[in-house]
Amino acid sequence: MNKIGPNPSHTPPENRSNNAGVVTSFRGDRKTVNSDAPSASTDTVAISNQAVDLSALESHIKQLPEIDTARVVDLHSRILAGEYNIDAESIAGKMLDLEASIDQA
Repeated sequence: MNKIGPNPSHTPPENRSNNAGVVTSFRGDRKTVNSDAPSASTDTVAISNQAVDLSALESHIKQLPEIDTARVVDLHSRILAGEYNIDAESIAGKMLDLEASIDQA
C-alpha cells in the first residue's frame, strides 16, 4: 500500500509552514467567525423539542396494534371480487354501543 503525501508542487500560503499538518489549532474568538449563527442554547432547545417529539411519536407507534397483513390482503381480494358483504345492521349496532359508552364516560 502506497502512502499518499502532500502535493509537492503545491506551495503553502505565507502564514503556514511546510511542516504544518492539515488540521491546525484554531485561534481567535469563535463568536467573530460566525456571528449570524443562532446561539447554542437555541439549537439545544430545538434539538430537545425534536427529541421529545420523536419520543412521543415512538410511544404512540408502539401502542398501535399489529397489522395482520394476510387479513388485509384477503379482505382486499374479496372486495375487488365483489365477495365482501357489509352487514349494515351490525355496524349500526356497534356504532350505537360506542356512542353509549362515550356518553357514560
